Amino acid sequence: VFTGSANCPTSPEGWNDYSEAIYALDLDSGVAKWSFQPRGPSNNDFDFAGSPNLFEANGQALVGLGGKDGIYYALDRATGDLVWKARASTPKPRRNFSTGGFIGAAATADGMVVGGTAVDGGCPCLHGIDTSTGTVAWTQDEAGPTFAASAIVNGVAFSDRKSTRL
Repeated sequence: VFTGSANCPTSPEGWNDYSEAIYALDLDSGVAKWSFQPRGPSNNDFDFAGSPNLFEANGQALVGLGGKDGIYYALDRATGDLVWKARASTPKPRRNFSTGGFIGAAATADGMVVGGTAVDGGCPCLHGIDTSTGTVAWTQDEAGPTFAASAIVNGVAFSDRKSTRL
């Protein structure tokens, strides 16, 4: 089981190995297998608000999740080691409240991760990230609401009321 977490309001006092982290739990026992934290304690609200994506790239099983820091992280599913990361936006943090990063869940299909970033990060836009390289392949040229989860159907990416052909 893969998930993301938050804990910025109690940082640094309440910080632990699973605060603002992507981590894996053994499905049968519930025991933690690994935890990935891209940074140490802070009150910047750079946690993980969406649901992780499972995909394969270059023959490797990956789990990925976009953070409120505007970066999408792709990790090895077995070890939690970082394979690549892609900056889609640069958010504006305020104590215990951040805007501009990934809020809703991203989607994966056809070698692409598609997710939306919120306002104050350059643009509230959908972004397409190549699953093999972690390169931002495109950013939707028209700003629009992107707080909802993304979906991909028949080569078209959707989020809220916007759509973009892959």
